[in-house]
Amino acid sequence: MSLIGITSDIHGSKTAWDAVFYSLRFKDVILWIIAGDILYHGPKNPIPEGYSPKELAAAINSYGKPLIIVKGNCDSEVDQSLLKIPILSPYGVLFIDELKILIHHGDKDLNSWIFSLEEDYRFNIVISGHTHIPFLKMQDGILFVNPGSPSIPLGEIRKKTAVVLDTVKKLVWLVDLDTGETVDSISF
Repeated sequence: MSLIGITSDIHGSKTAWDAVFYSLRFKDVILWIIAGDILYHGPKNPIPEGYSPKELAAAINSYGKPLIIVKGNCDSEVDQSLLKIPILSPYGVLFIDELKILIHHGDKDLNSWIFSLEEDYRFNIVISGHTHIPFLKMQDGILFVNPGSPSIPLGEIRKKTAVVLDTVKKLVWLVDLDTGETVDSISF
């Protein structure tokens, strides 16, 4: 495989979609993972810049690279009715380059379950979103990745971010979407 892009919590922002999916910084990404909260901004969030769920749905439907999307807490059957790609599965599991990858939104605590798995069945990488706070961290041999949000960033750094995962070099890095700079990286 090689380069996988990871984002989450777009929340209906066509501006955020464009910043991620049409950035030259990500031109070599061959597969995108979206960890939920695609079209709706949610009742707790402000309306993000460029909020246009119908326009975003059209962009997703016409996007040319493969997308894997899991359900976020703001995603619903109404959202699914606008999209050609499934978005209502709460989990995704990928097996790529001998890596076992779990994708979920992050609104449900799965850590006790993740760490209870027998070693042969443990995931190498766990991808989530939900908090809008980006992080890359290793814990007990598992890489945990949260790409933050390209539309409504939260946390200390409050930067619009996305992640790139190199499955061959076993490297992941967090990208500031405004500057294109690497904010953090980790080898695993």
